Amino acid sequence: MGREAKVQALVGAVSHREHSVVFLVGDIGVGKTRLADEAITRVGPGGGTVLRVSATPAAASLPLGAFAPLLPRLDVPDAMVLPSAREALLAGHTGGRLILLVDDAHNLDSASAVLTHQLTLIGKVVALVIARSGDRLPDALIPLWKDERALRLRLEPLPEEDMEDLIAQALPGRKDAAVLRELRRLSAGNPLVLRELIAYGAGTGSLCVDGERGWVLERPLMVPPYLMDMVAGERVKALSPEANLALRLVALGEPLGYRLLCELAGEEALRDLEDRRLVEVRRHELRREVSLTHPLLEEAVLGVSTFERRRLMVMLADAVVRTGMRRQVDLARVADWWLQAGEVVDPDMLARAAAISVNVHDSSSAVRLARAAKAVDGGVRARLLLGHALVGQGRAEEAESVLATAMTRADLPHDLAAIGIVRSENLLGGLEAGERAAQVAAETAARVAGSDCADEVTAHEARLRLLSGEPEAAFALTAPLLRSRDPRTFTLAALTEGTALTWDARPASCLELMERAVPLYARTVDGGLVQWAPHVDEVVRIVSLSFAGRLCEAEALAVRMWRECHRRDLVIGEALAALCRGHIALSQGRPRTARRWLRRSAELYGAALPSRRRWPLALLLEAEIHLGSRAAARDVAAELNTAASGPVRNLAGMERIALAWLAAAEGRIPHAERQLLAVAETSCASGTRTVAVAALHTLARLGRGAVALPLVRNLRPAVEGPFLTARLDMIEAAAHHDPKALSEAGAAFNGMGAALFAAEAWAESSRCYGRRGEGRPAIRMREQAWSALRACEQARSPMLTFTQTTSRTMTDREREVALLAAEGLPSKQIAERLHLSRRTVDNYLQQCYRKLGINRRDQIKALVAGAVG
Repeated sequence: MGREAKVQALVGAVSHREHSVVFLVGDIGVGKTRLADEAITRVGPGGGTVLRVSATPAAASLPLGAFAPLLPRLDVPDAMVLPSAREALLAGHTGGRLILLVDDAHNLDSASAVLTHQLTLIGKVVALVIARSGDRLPDALIPLWKDERALRLRLEPLPEEDMEDLIAQALPGRKDAAVLRELRRLSAGNPLVLRELIAYGAGTGSLCVDGERGWVLERPLMVPPYLMDMVAGERVKALSPEANLALRLVALGEPLGYRLLCELAGEEALRDLEDRRLVEVRRHELRREVSLTHPLLEEAVLGVSTFERRRLMVMLADAVVRTGMRRQVDLARVADWWLQAGEVVDPDMLARAAAISVNVHDSSSAVRLARAAKAVDGGVRARLLLGHALVGQGRAEEAESVLATAMTRADLPHDLAAIGIVRSENLLGGLEAGERAAQVAAETAARVAGSDCADEVTAHEARLRLLSGEPEAAFALTAPLLRSRDPRTFTLAALTEGTALTWDARPASCLELMERAVPLYARTVDGGLVQWAPHVDEVVRIVSLSFAGRLCEAEALAVRMWRECHRRDLVIGEALAALCRGHIALSQGRPRTARRWLRRSAELYGAALPSRRRWPLALLLEAEIHLGSRAAARDVAAELNTAASGPVRNLAGMERIALAWLAAAEGRIPHAERQLLAVAETSCASGTRTVAVAALHTLARLGRGAVALPLVRNLRPAVEGPFLTARLDMIEAAAHHDPKALSEAGAAFNGMGAALFAAEAWAESSRCYGRRGEGRPAIRMREQAWSALRACEQARSPMLTFTQTTSRTMTDREREVALLAAEGLPSKQIAERLHLSRRTVDNYLQQCYRKLGINRRDQIKALVAGAVG
């Protein structure tokens, strides 16, 4: 899984004579031996004789201990031991290559290492040497490593998507987001570690099944001691006192500055840790930072007394203070370390540290610091910070209790505004109490009217209106704020306005506004009343870029956002980034990739904001349809229909589009048509024209573009950007059966990276040319459609149904009849559904048989039933 390129490289190296030795290096448990076995299996018996040698620490003290199971008793003088061993190994080998597989080569005794080296000098022997990263190879193998004829392959941890598949196989069914998060964090891409964590967790009862919630953590996931020893092993035991100190400091406070660690433990200690692959040094902005290479190392090296932990925390804090705390976040880290060490911390420092932690979305530290600040003075500001931090952790009910108390005690407009904003946001998004959120927002606006923070409260009201599905009301509130000279007021209004513009089919206007707002947001966020959701500015840009047709830029920004949120354990930010990645992949025509990210988003939202699961579920339903997974699509639809429906309803139209896809997949084309037309009309009236464009484009993709024409003509003047324009062009071209315009729409989609849309447009163009009897352009368009489809992860859709099954042209009605027949409907029911006579349906079926090259009704299903689900 995820290793095909490495397997192919190994197969090539073993099968040919280019390399006399192949080194396969990686951390313990990443699958080195399994990969080597797979390569040897593929080579097969004809590729050569295989000799297996497994080195162990126990055999390392014995000369030729690793080779002992393969050798006879050697009663020869010491000088003849190696030649005799070499002859004995080669004695039974008469022809072809000899493949010498040496596992755990770092444990080889000196004589075995020399013998391995000597065998590689024989032309017909290839050595496949497996070693663990961070451990020194025996001296005799180092020249082989440096040899230009050696192939060196490093096996990295599995990517997250492959680990997701492994988790799904080991834990079938639903999984709580906390389970996924802990397994991904602790396993860090290591299949063996993942397997042991799951087995130990299930065995100890910390990992279990809880009804509808599926797999949950009853208590924190425990790490078995043998697993920690496996990851750390001898590498930690052999450390010098200075290196051991450095490792513990990193485990306690990662990431730490390189210079700070050099001051505390010495640069030589850090180099030793790097050489042993216990830490990694990365450049972050203008400084180098040191982190552990595996999260389990933290468990392995911090098994120290409470007193020792406190000593290390004070050491770190004092060292940062000596540097002058040049970065703002340094103050928060110092206060947190002192607090955990039991030191007395100044109340003002606690409050400032909590505010910094809130602004950088470090919710765990923020809660700890804010609780301490509240315990000292119990003031309004401390309660605000605690409430805000609790919101960041998804603890909505506790946050509401703290913020409600704070609001009754606040009298200054600045405090009232900040509490009201955080509280109403929590009520809407966390507790899904839309009416109460609106009441709190209105109450806050009334109490701060005329103050210098009134505009920021108004900007927040606009955001709430937009999330509640009232974009026109949001536009009315943001319009005067966009003329404000206050940078923060302008920025917050621009973020809401930009989001509304994007969903109103004006992504170009949004991007222009973001060019002015994003730099200001980065500079003013710390000085405002509160910090909005993490990376909210990036989300607005990602969505607008995707609807503007700049899919590659949108994807790069979404990947960056996801990595940052994942690294900092920002659940809501990670869920939103995963949603963006899934939406972009779907626009690119990559439904398998989309499915992976949308599932991740749904799981994360399910743990924190259940009603927001509806967003990824709607897109996931469409992805399943395009993969031909009708049963899975029905399961997702059932989840969507039963999922909590909160007050955040700005994307309800996308849910109805997804359900229309399912109706079409089930042969209920007229129902899908009515649903999509209703979505388009409602969306045009409510200021979400982007949704209207998507609904009408879906109609065209289902072969119903003609009914969309009146709305397309009304929409066109209001639509911006090449992507949305290309969708409208395709609708009109398909409705008018214009092959040239369809070809141009396909080229436009292809240039923007929307491969599935391009394939559909070109496939329809091919059919139109075919109807006209223009064979050459029909063939050319079909070939272009096939070329585009190669990037679409085996996606399917009605427009591609018969492009994927036949080169002969079929009419829209013939395709419709064939799809219903593939559903198993008899001619009588098809006739009733399409308002045709039974004889007419049978005639259409006969034409389908002829064009598809079949002669029986049951053969239709095998050819086309999967194309739309």
